[in-house]
Amino acid sequence: PIRIPFTDLDHLEVIQIREGDAYWDRYWSRIPVILIDGKEAFEHRTSRDALIRKLRPRPWWTFWG
Repeated sequence: PIRIPFTDLDHLEVIQIREGDAYWDRYWSRIPVILIDGKEAFEHRTSRDALIRKLRPRPWWTFWG
């Protein structure tokens, strides 16, 4: 199992991307890739803190756009 300390994850899915898969066709040049809610968040590498910041809920409205 993959554990990310200090976060509560409802759902984490790890997918092995192999040649010939649909994900391979889309992401082969950026593997490993991390998707959050179906959107590419990181490619190649990230830090624990950067991942936690991306997973933190955001307000739907921000003052500075």
